[in-house]
Amino acid sequence: MPRFTNDGRTKVTVATIADKDHPAVSELIAGEDIECLLTGDGLNITFNENAVDDAALCEQFDAELPGTVKVTSELTLKRLTGEVDTGWVLFNTRNEEQTLAVRQGPDADVAWTAGQQCEVYPGTVGIRQPLPPTRNTQARFKVMLYSSEEPGLDGLVVAS
Repeated sequence: MPRFTNDGRTKVTVATIADKDHPAVSELIAGEDIECLLTGDGLNITFNENAVDDAALCEQFDAELPGTVKVTSELTLKRLTGEVDTGWVLFNTRNEEQTLAVRQGPDADVAWTAGQQCEVYPGTVGIRQPLPPTRNTQARFKVMLYSSEEPGLDGLVVAS
């Protein structure tokens, strides 16, 4: 069974995507690749699924059904000096709509091409949160991307 590590094999692009299930190569290439701006643990996408009580008085088992789902993307980015601080500028507008495209498998430096699988997370940008300075760490900040719609977890990149 083929397997791979995440190290160096995750591409993260912030782009304007018309169809989250079929992002176009041109949309992804026009976006901003941020995988090298993220810290090693800086991509944290969480899913919270609520339960609906389906228990009945006549049963001893407390049954449940799947309920609503919430997805939140927490990004921890490096601050840059001596050049444009790309991540800081990219996420500078609270309430702005942004979309993350995440691809795993091929090396991060492999360009987007038709036929690749990806996950697409449309969302709304929260406020940039500078992280406190600590010894022996890079200057960093955190930003939340709040889901504005259901993600496209089975995205297939299409030709432009």
